[in-house]
Amino acid sequence: ELVTPLNHINGYISMVLEGLYEDEAERDSYLNTALSGANELLTIVRNVVDLCAVEGQKLAVSKTPVNLRALVDEVCGQFAARAGQKQLKLTVEDRLDGNEVWTSADTLKKILAQLLDNAVKFTDQGQITVRLRTDGEGRPVIAVEDSGIGIAEGTDTAKLFDKFQQGDIGLNKEYGGAGLGLTVAGAFAGLIGAELALHSPGRGRGTVATIRL
Repeated sequence: ELVTPLNHINGYISMVLEGLYEDEAERDSYLNTALSGANELLTIVRNVVDLCAVEGQKLAVSKTPVNLRALVDEVCGQFAARAGQKQLKLTVEDRLDGNEVWTSADTLKKILAQLLDNAVKFTDQGQITVRLRTDGEGRPVIAVEDSGIGIAEGTDTAKLFDKFQQGDIGLNKEYGGAGLGLTVAGAFAGLIGAELALHSPGRGRGTVATIRL
């Protein structure tokens, strides 16, 4: 997963430098592919760095009052362009009993960003809905629901939070990634006392990822 994006960067930039393109459109296509590889590599490196920091107990979090709806809107805004490129509808539904929670804003943003990154990556058509609600115990819940590829029936979803795991072996090749995103999200959740869970009715029927604060 490190070598593949590096090969894309190397190969396509070399082709541009050597003038191996027919027109500006093809040149730009090569550069965009190289940029995509660079972004993919950057995501993997950031996940590794974050995971090492958490496991090495080098991260300290401080909790403050946080406006949950404003935080969710901010993170969703960061994914609006990517969702738009795939013609996915990204919306927020708010049914919270009050918007203020006591947590670490930066840490929660990273958790939600990982879940939205997965939702956009594994959804090719349809929509992604972020639902805010308060559960029966009065705890705020953020649910990221997508209409994507889903998870195969019988999958132990708890194992998907382990390092280097994805829904099935073929997914890394088709969608890329090192299988660290959920591991990082779970590690960050532990820092703020949150609970993460995944649910899917089956392959091709979408996934719901929940953060229970």
